[in-house]
Amino acid sequence: MRGASEDKLFQGAEALYRRLVELGDKPMENSFFELVSGPCNDKRLGQNWEDRKNMAELVGALEGRTITWPEKWRANYIAEGRAQGRVEGRVGLLVSMARQRFGEAVASTISDLLKSVRTEPALDEVGSWLLTCETGEALIARIRQM
Repeated sequence: MRGASEDKLFQGAEALYRRLVELGDKPMENSFFELVSGPCNDKRLGQNWEDRKNMAELVGALEGRTITWPEKWRANYIAEGRAQGRVEGRVGLLVSMARQRFGEAVASTISDLLKSVRTEPALDEVGSWLLTCETGEALIARIRQM
């Protein structure tokens, strides 16, 4: 954005803000709004900037903030991946236990059914059923009722 006209700077900032709203990242949206609103002193697109120092502050603040956004995104991505990995690991363990207790046919069916179960509490419930159901068919029936 260095050397950009005021109009282009505001257009870029507005486009970025709209994108954050679309993504539904409320903390980033709020941070961006606070970051931009301070140096802008409530100026809007089309208004002249009397003090070019404010423009330089805005550009500097935007550049500094954009450096941290990839780090925040990466941290969220890693956290989501870890949660997904825990779910996948738990599903694998449940299928393995079902195989040992009820055989390959039941394990295969349970594996297919658990593809749609993605929360840890639901998988905990399946684990307790695995221990209490008398037959593989009873276990499959309970999972289908979820």
